[in-house]
Amino acid sequence: GKGPSISAAAALDVARAVAQAVAYLHGKGLVHGDVYLHNTLVILDDSSKAVGALPAVHDVRLSDFGAAAAVDGADFEALRRLEARSFGWLLQDLLDEAAAGMSAPASPDANATPASVDTAAAVSLSLLRAARMRCSAETAEQLP
Repeated sequence: GKGPSISAAAALDVARAVAQAVAYLHGKGLVHGDVYLHNTLVILDDSSKAVGALPAVHDVRLSDFGAAAAVDGADFEALRRLEARSFGWLLQDLLDEAAAGMSAPASPDANATPASVDTAAAVSLSLLRAARMRCSAETAEQLP
C-alpha cells in the first residue's frame, strides 16, 4: 500500500542516499540494474511530536540486487547512463511524494513552487527538479 507522505527535505535525503549508494556501486564496477523508488527501503523517523509534521528520514537502503552486474568498458558506460535515467524516474516519484505531502505541484518546472511553500522546501524541490531534468538529458554527455 501507499506509505506516508514525506517532506521535500526528506525526499532530498532519500535522493542523496540512493545517489551515494549508486555512486559506490559504480566505483566498484557494478551496476544495480533496477534503480527505482520501489527498490528503495526508507525508514522514517516519526518521533516528531509536532501536529501535522511530516516525518524525517531515519535510514535509506537500496534493495533488490537481482539485476545487478559487474561490467566494464562500453557496457559499463551504457548501463551507467541507463541507471542515470532510471534515477530520474526515482526523482520524479520523490517529487510526487513530496508534492502530496505539501500540496505543491510535482511539475519539473522550477518556477512551479507556490509562494506558500517555505524557503527550505522550495530549495529542496528546486534541487530535486534540477537533478530530474539532468537525468532526462538528450545526450549521454549531459547525463550525470
